[in-house]
Amino acid sequence: MLKSGALECADKDGRVVAGRRLGYLGLAHRTQIDLTRERKAHCDRRAETTGETSPLCILEDDKHTLVLLAPTRGALSESRRRSQA
Repeated sequence: MLKSGALECADKDGRVVAGRRLGYLGLAHRTQIDLTRERKAHCDRRAETTGETSPLCILEDDKHTLVLLAPTRGALSESRRRSQA
């Protein structure tokens, strides 16, 4: 998430804060861009790059809600499937 600009380092201790990219997404939301489609593309890329399932959750009050789940993809997941066969 640091690499994509969604988060930025806040200090030398490794703390992170919301990055510019999240700010741009907020602005996009205000202008009615389809954030669900945009976030799905981001989650799909992240799943493909990392080989891990990529969730998108929202926080409302004290509860997390899973909005989107991009399945594991890419070379990493393919090698895992082969090793389990």
